[in-house]
Formats: sequence, structure tokens, C-alpha cells
Amino acid sequence: MKFTYVILVLPLLLFAEPSFGQQTFIINTAAHPPFHTADEKGIIDRLLKEAFRRLGHRLKVIKLPAERALLNANSGLDDGDAFRIGGLEKSYPNLISVPESLYTISFVGFTKKNNVSLNGWKSLRPFSVGIITGWKIFEQKSSLMGQVATATNADQLFKILVHNRVDLVLYSKLPGQFYIRKNKLDGIRILQPPLKKVDMFLYLNKKHKGLVSKISRVLRAMKADRTYQEIIDPMLLPEIIN
Repeated sequence: MKFTYVILVLPLLLFAEPSFGQQTFIINTAAHPPFHTADEKGIIDRLLKEAFRRLGHRLKVIKLPAERALLNANSGLDDGDAFRIGGLEKSYPNLISVPESLYTISFVGFTKKNNVSLNGWKSLRPFSVGIITGWKIFEQKSSLMGQVATATNADQLFKILVHNRVDLVLYSKLPGQFYIRKNKLDGIRILQPPLKKVDMFLYLNKKHKGLVSKISRVLRAMKADRTYQEIIDPMLLPEIIN
């Protein structure tokens, strides 16, 4: 009877084994549309899902507030944090940056007022400014701003702007344009030139350091074979990004 049992069960184990070999990674992000969407069909969602698929893994992208996303990834509660500026390893030592950039983003001001103009970080000093907690690029420059108001998400940020509680808010250009159009906000203009253009990266918890170079190679390959542009181009609505 024991011999018969082994003969019957062994084929089942062989067929089941591949499903255990495919790991599911949880990557969080504080990114907004068009980079992350609730149905995981944003630019970053699709880029990373394809990159992990090519390495034989599944990926789940979840939305978290900006600061919590970093803390969860740094602690290992989540496997990583996507769409961040470079250099965060200094403050979050358990995170490793994947060196191939995901996207180059413009950080700009949005205002309702006609007398507000910007030309570099120091030009923020006369103004009251709204920022989102956890957006490190803005937090690191907060000493150059006048009065600073903080928000936890885009809804709160643009609400304080609409209600004239600040002179301007700082946000990324393309998601800001998407937000304004989606919510039909009138009278808000983008301040040019951008305060900074920055490459955005994926960070992995150090327990996955063996994946860092592999994902970087896959992202470069996706750019070379045009998969990268095929994912990005349909999401860049030309009527609002100029």
C-alpha cells in the first residue's frame, strides 16, 4: 500500500511545484494617476508588473500614504516602495535603489494667484506653501519656504489651494494636471519653470538585494525593445501635458 501511495501522489506534487516557485512581491507606492491607479493599470503598475513577470514573479502594487509607504518598505513589511527620488538610502538604510530609473518627473508649483512666480527653490520664501507629508524632495526644502501647510494626500493638498489657505502647492506636474482635469478645478495654473526634474526609482528592502541588478537589467531591456514606450505613450494625454 505504501508503494502505491507514492506512485499516486508524486505526479501531483510535480505538477503543483511550479505554483510554489512563483513568488508574489508587494510593492507600495504613494504615486497618483497616471502613474498608479486603483486597478493597477497605471504607468508604474504596468512597467513593474512586466519587469517582475519577465523574472518569473507576480507583483501586487498597493497605494499607501507617502511616509507610511517608506516605513513599511524599510521595515520589510512590504517588499519595496516605487516611484521615489534617489538618495533615500541615507534616511532609510534597509532600502536599496534599483539604479535604472522608472521615469523623469517635473516637480512644480500650482497656484490660483496672479502675483505668484517661481524661479528656483529660494523663490518660495515669500509664499505660504502646501506640501504632502512624506514627499522628501519638498520636505528637504521646507526651510526655504514661507509658512508651510501639510497634507496627507492630493485631495487635501488641492483643497487647501482651492480654499485659498496657501499661495501655492507643490506637486508633480503630470499627476497634478490629471487631478485638476478629473476634478474639474478652474483657475489653477502651473508655475514654470519646474523647480526640479528628477529621475524616479524603485526601492527594494535589503532582503531582496539579489533582485536589484536583475530588475535593473530588465528595465533597460524593456526600454531597448520599446515595451517601455508602448506602456507609457498611451497614458500621456497630449492635450494636457504641454
